[in-house]
Amino acid sequence: MRRLAVIIFVFLLLSGCTEPAGEPVHVLAPEGLLPEHLLLQFERDTGSQVMVDEYDYGESIKGALAGGDVKYDVVIAEQRYTESLRDYGLLVSGGFPYLANEIWLGRNPEFVPEPIESWKDLWLNEYAGRIGVLWDSREMIAVGLLAAGYNLNSTDPDALNRAGEMLARLAPNVNVKYSGYNLEQLYSGDLGLAMVHSGSLNILKSYGSAIKGDRPGEGVPGTVLYIAPVTNMEHRETAAKLAKFLLEPENLKMAALYSGSFIGTEPVLTMQTLPPEVMQVVEAIYKERFERVRQAYE
Repeated sequence: MRRLAVIIFVFLLLSGCTEPAGEPVHVLAPEGLLPEHLLLQFERDTGSQVMVDEYDYGESIKGALAGGDVKYDVVIAEQRYTESLRDYGLLVSGGFPYLANEIWLGRNPEFVPEPIESWKDLWLNEYAGRIGVLWDSREMIAVGLLAAGYNLNSTDPDALNRAGEMLARLAPNVNVKYSGYNLEQLYSGDLGLAMVHSGSLNILKSYGSAIKGDRPGEGVPGTVLYIAPVTNMEHRETAAKLAKFLLEPENLKMAALYSGSFIGTEPVLTMQTLPPEVMQVVEAIYKERFERVRQAYE
């Protein structure tokens, strides 16, 4: 099925291609994902410039695609966003897998010297006021479920209510909701603990950062990024070339090394897409629990 999706994606990109070589391609991608030297190699090979706009988290994607001066050709985002954007008519398809990340607990050892072995440690009073949590309702409910002893994909109402109770207890100790990509507040010392994307943490480590990453024993939520074509893209031929280029094995390895991500979906405990009625409950719980938390990236 995945192979069929790739074939359909490439066919849609290539169909009706009339542009000459050397046309640019406009890409919307997560912050710090695509290596600049890899994109320069593509530009040297094809004569086509890659114009990348970065976003800090998925909620901003819809606005970027629906309006503004830039007409994007390709978007790289988590599957749940690509599927949602397709429903809005902004993407041709939900795309296909590219790179993956896990959600870990990052800690500044100056303030939290000992490893964090369980999500339950977030609820300890000693960390109050120095905790960063994610904007994302799905991932936060998954953490609440894990901390309460449930499967992170549970749709049982009692389990979801229990996760909500856990988050209600956590909220007073939290002072920041943020993306999980930009870790400035963690390494600056404003936060002691924060939920982080493993890729962003690995980038910091490659630069010699002292920030540590812990993978709690109950398990971790996982996120998979997908490459998807934008509806009515202006540069089909170049977009098709770029998608093929990014998925070549050596280029995949380079992007994974640069971003600290995984290749494919196997290494991560990927969250399943919840039914719409369950997602409504999840979003309501999250909004209620964290409505008053200071939002540093508004």
